[in-house]
Amino acid sequence: MENYHMDWRADFWTPIAINIDPNPDSDPDVSLCRLDFVSYSNAPHMFATFRQLVAQSGCDTTNRKQESLSSLKEKMRESNKESGKPRNPPSGFIFHESRVGSTLVSNMLGSDPSSMVFSEADPPSTVLMHCPECTRERQIRIFRDIVYVMGTSSVHKRYFFKFQSIDTTMMSIVLEAFPTVPWIFLYRNSIQTMVSHLDNELGTGWQPECLQSKRDQNSEVTHVISKYSSEAGSDSEEAWCAAHLNYLCTSALSGLQTYGHYSTGQGGRRGAAHLNYLCTSALSGLQTYGHYSTGQGGRRGMLVNYETLPGVIPSVVVPRLFDITVTDSWLNRMRTQSTLYSKSGELIAHDFLASDSFMGDSRLKDSHATEKIKQWADTILGPTYSLMEEAARQAMKDLSPELGSNWKSIAMIPLTAVSSNSEKLRQKLDLELQTKDLSSSKNMVSLLKTADFSPWNPFAVKHSSKPYERVECPAVPPKDYPKAYPVMDLLNNWNADNTDIPAFHYDSLCHFDYKTEYNKALAYRKAEKPFIVYNFPELDSAVKRWGDLDYLRKKIGTRKYRTETSKDNHFMYFRNVRNPRSFRGKDGKAWEEPTKEVMKTFDEFLETAIAGQNQTLEEREHLYFRVTAQSMNRASENSWVFNELPFFQPKESLFIVDPEEQRGVHCRFGMKAVIAEPHFDGSRNSVAMLGGLRRWVMTHPDQCGNMYLLPKRHPSGRHSEVDWSAPDLERFPDFPKVRANEVILKPGDILYVPTQWFHYIVSLNLNYQCNTRSGIANDYTKFIHDCGF
Repeated sequence: MENYHMDWRADFWTPIAINIDPNPDSDPDVSLCRLDFVSYSNAPHMFATFRQLVAQSGCDTTNRKQESLSSLKEKMRESNKESGKPRNPPSGFIFHESRVGSTLVSNMLGSDPSSMVFSEADPPSTVLMHCPECTRERQIRIFRDIVYVMGTSSVHKRYFFKFQSIDTTMMSIVLEAFPTVPWIFLYRNSIQTMVSHLDNELGTGWQPECLQSKRDQNSEVTHVISKYSSEAGSDSEEAWCAAHLNYLCTSALSGLQTYGHYSTGQGGRRGAAHLNYLCTSALSGLQTYGHYSTGQGGRRGMLVNYETLPGVIPSVVVPRLFDITVTDSWLNRMRTQSTLYSKSGELIAHDFLASDSFMGDSRLKDSHATEKIKQWADTILGPTYSLMEEAARQAMKDLSPELGSNWKSIAMIPLTAVSSNSEKLRQKLDLELQTKDLSSSKNMVSLLKTADFSPWNPFAVKHSSKPYERVECPAVPPKDYPKAYPVMDLLNNWNADNTDIPAFHYDSLCHFDYKTEYNKALAYRKAEKPFIVYNFPELDSAVKRWGDLDYLRKKIGTRKYRTETSKDNHFMYFRNVRNPRSFRGKDGKAWEEPTKEVMKTFDEFLETAIAGQNQTLEEREHLYFRVTAQSMNRASENSWVFNELPFFQPKESLFIVDPEEQRGVHCRFGMKAVIAEPHFDGSRNSVAMLGGLRRWVMTHPDQCGNMYLLPKRHPSGRHSEVDWSAPDLERFPDFPKVRANEVILKPGDILYVPTQWFHYIVSLNLNYQCNTRSGIANDYTKFIHDCGF
């Protein structure tokens, strides 16, 4: 099987085991091995589990080493820094009920040589199931770190994790650690799954997992056995299996109740069997994590019935849920994998004789079902199975309504390639742009705005990135608020020139609901602390109006406006001074004007911004478009802005502190990767986000001593001389001492920026914000004076 011209010469080590010391301050030890990815790529069905790949790779003393997890994380950061790319989270998670076709799924995903599937790998399972002394926070952190480190291969474009079935009970840890990663849970008819576990002829030949509690005499399980002691066969293997599953189900339901998204009334009878536990755990995850968080839209989790395999993987799961295009060549490989027995490597290892074809065995399983199996399956798993069927059909309706809900037809592998959701939207956008008639693109823009952020989408207005830590926002702002992090942590996690939004960012600002937390926001403003306000009706109304490009174009008109342009994506303000060549620029050479001023119509700017979204930094023209309203006087230029944004009219409010000191409203329109270099302003500022996405990196004025500010007399005084997208730490050795935080502004957010707080702004796509200033506060003047201003 061809390998897509993959370069397997790269020498990289992959974690194969992790040892976690109970000491909360300890650093986990990780065992690593150079894995035989070539063999895996050629025949993924020969390596049904990660352990088989480890055995194939000869991970003994000569091909094995130990290293601390913190050391591996640091190496990963350095690699990300050198490449300028953020860490990539997994492309998808696969949970399963056990013996329901999950190995077939992993083999199909792994049939693309650029994809790696970690199938029931030990390191993540160890973190999930064998870290009893871990706090939840520590467990999430270690899980996230080990998964990221496992995914550092320079060869694979994407990676997936298929977990052990028991890991389903800990899926909340997995999904909280990676809030943007989609997932599926595989299940099948209850009787057939029970037969797979308990029938000696059709089962694995080993002791069923669900009988482990009979050997261990777990107290939770023995309690359930006693509960059913009056029923015939209460001490049978079926009873013990069901009791074990009941114990797991109770654990899962407890987790569900904590999250509040799933009630016992929905889950059927409390106390189900082991398989029921896994199923309800998946239903729990679907309730809590089945969609991205409120306001971000899009289905995240999906229950997949065994009867829809294998076709559902290339037709729905990969392109619709995981948002990955299935090419013709990958589709052919998936088709090949579906004809091979999914655990052939396992069978060969144990000298079993079997057909090498994967075939559905539902009828055979049904014929082997005993009355006891039918009884327990019907009594315990029946209600849950009905709920799963309902959830699975709803997922199909959401993701691929054109396929209907006939499981047999969905099981058919498609004949041609299937484009991902993002690719389909990109193709539609390209068709619209070919006409260069933006007035006809209204429906296209609306469609793209409903999609989660993608680097190619100029119109996205939402994202799924999460803060690394939860922010506490008491009524009285703490003195050390907001928390600040080492600036290099921010920049290594997310390089400033890269507009791909990572899974996590360092947001430590309070986000206040205007309707319910107004008084809190006012207290923070009076204390001159930065914060965000959202759910503000007047702004939300403006966002809705300005989200219609036709409306905005009519307001702005067809005349030309002041627009900055730069030879690269870095924009730095400057003022005219005498003898400008006597100053040096950021590169240490004689200073030159960092930007030029041109005049552009709004349509000209839009055309450049939309086309530039999918061009390289070197290819695109970099523009920063401005619309300024100096006064509400109708004779004044752009006075309509004040009517559109009444909360910025010169009257005292949460956003206007000193109306007499207001100096107009300034609306700035950015395009992908345009950066406003780090600087401070001499007055307080309120910034309203009306379209698109912007990243704001903020630093307290007390950090100015390590920011290498250009001096007051310099044309670009008040700006940091350091290039934050590629800091030269030899020239600026104290720069890593700077501490900062960041926020991703989206439409409907208002950011309050106190006087003299530094900010560094990155446009992530086509976006627009309007800001106004309202006087000066002297809370931080001492720090700025100490830095020469």
